Amino acid sequence: ELQAQTLRMEILFKLGRRVEAEKQLLSMLDLFPDHWEGYSKLIDSTLVRMENSDGDSAPVVELLAEIISRRAQEPLLRASWLAEMALLQRCARSTGTHVLPAGLSEATPPTNFSAPDDASPLLRQIIILLANYVEKFGSKACCFSDLKPILEGVHACGSQAVSCISVFHAWCLVRSSTEQALLQEKVEADGVASAPKTKVLPNRETYMKLICSICKAYQLATYCETLLGSLG
Repeated sequence: ELQAQTLRMEILFKLGRRVEAEKQLLSMLDLFPDHWEGYSKLIDSTLVRMENSDGDSAPVVELLAEIISRRAQEPLLRASWLAEMALLQRCARSTGTHVLPAGLSEATPPTNFSAPDDASPLLRQIIILLANYVEKFGSKACCFSDLKPILEGVHACGSQAVSCISVFHAWCLVRSSTEQALLQEKVEADGVASAPKTKVLPNRETYMKLICSICKAYQLATYCETLLGSLG
């Protein structure tokens, strides 16, 4: 079914029927709501429509509303979370501006995250979304590979990106340290160190999630150090 839907979409694009092709992409996302490639094609097509309409941001605002709505329906799927960040990042690259599309309100950051006040509105939005993504999916093995392209897009903004990457770097280090302390507390409470090797650990899944969360936060922080180093 996915192959059939993809073929119909590609034919519509080749025929220049962009609006119909985008509707076909939305239909694909109804059936396969975590299909990142579908979101990616939809984003690129929307930006082309914006360029063809002399920079009118209405198509971008409309797509953002669609993405946010779909995320609310399926909050445990990663693709819609990534799509919002990717759309903003590609919009900045396409337009060369760092202003939020009209009508888009600022995202709510995690309780312990403070975005820099000196950042451009669009970069500030992206860095908040990055933190929200780590908060939601930070224990998944794919977290770093998901966010690496977004961080590279922020880095491409040059000196404007320094404060955002610095804040995200510091937050990831704190998250890694906090999760490590929580892991230590849990294994001590469960007496893991003195437990027989043949005994099944009582909260093994919790330990593994915390370990992965610690590793991914530290991995992201280390990569931020590399990006900051290249920015001087």
